[in-house]
Amino acid sequence: MTAPARTPAPQYYAYFDRTCWLDTAADGGLVGHVLDLRTGQFEVTSRKTALRVLFAAAGAEITPVTRTEFIDLTERARARYLRGDGPIFALYDAADALLKQCEAENRDPTAEERTTLAELREATFTMWAEEFARRDTGEPAGFEFHSVLL
Repeated sequence: MTAPARTPAPQYYAYFDRTCWLDTAADGGLVGHVLDLRTGQFEVTSRKTALRVLFAAAGAEITPVTRTEFIDLTERARARYLRGDGPIFALYDAADALLKQCEAENRDPTAEERTTLAELREATFTMWAEEFARRDTGEPAGFEFHSVLL
């Protein structure tokens, strides 16, 4: 008897107004992580929610995305809902300035500008991961921030 085919992990999703990724748990099951717009962190979901995401038909509420799209959507959400000082927010300001310039010129970003935006978002995504990893080990926060959500 052969083992059932496993779903390749991780898998990335646009999940309502947030992002979500699914991976294999230590016990071999499924674990989901959903972006918390108040903290900027990915919070572990219930197994039920992870399965709901995995088996949902693609639609307006839950849509599979590539890793690049996942990072883009995650960082757009963080930039929209989180405020603070420090290098992450300076990069958000740079991305915002680039987009405002395109809007002022009534045009879409060029290929080069899209590449710059992707690089900025990849950098902030990595910086958040590093910051949360430091905080998880008990190190002091590298910067302070807050959510615009109540």
